[in-house]
Amino acid sequence: MQLDLNCDAPEAKPCQTWVQLPDLQIPPAAVRWYGDAVVRSIVSWFWQGIAEGGDLAWISHFQLYSDYMLTTGLPGPVHLMPGPQWRNGSDVPHLQLRGFGFKQRTRWFTKVWKEILRHQGIELSFCYGRPRSEMILMFTGVAAIPWPKYRIQAVDKWMLGIAGVTFRRQTKLLDALPFGDRNPMFPLPVLTSSGW
Repeated sequence: MQLDLNCDAPEAKPCQTWVQLPDLQIPPAAVRWYGDAVVRSIVSWFWQGIAEGGDLAWISHFQLYSDYMLTTGLPGPVHLMPGPQWRNGSDVPHLQLRGFGFKQRTRWFTKVWKEILRHQGIELSFCYGRPRSEMILMFTGVAAIPWPKYRIQAVDKWMLGIAGVTFRRQTKLLDALPFGDRNPMFPLPVLTSSGW
């Protein structure tokens, strides 16, 4: 299957205006719950991704988590039981053998990302809608952010290379997406040394 990744098909665009992110900070309340390494990597990835530019579009949580993995090479946060306790996925032995599906890992990533934003007083627009994507052809959780188009297209290509088909409602193929290795096409984020 070949996707037209340069397609300019009409899409629903966010009607709000983007408000510039504040100076990058590491929120101590988020660090207490999720750990410094996870919070610092997500903050660095997001702030540097936004800084690259792009027009305001609805981006799905699936795309953002995939972008995070392909940019950093990290698996993201993991919520383990008993406890419950949040761990840096990089520190969990044999993480790939534990059977955590892509949708679950995306939910964990999204929760931590939203908590980081909340602790910094950043309000983004979230809704249930269709993202800017050639691969995710269903309604899902999305955020209105300016994200570089080439990164959206690269995530689509990664998903297509694994699944071979688009993702529509109730697809189980989406849950089978693996952990993503670092893709050199994505600029490696510099981990911030900013404190609290």
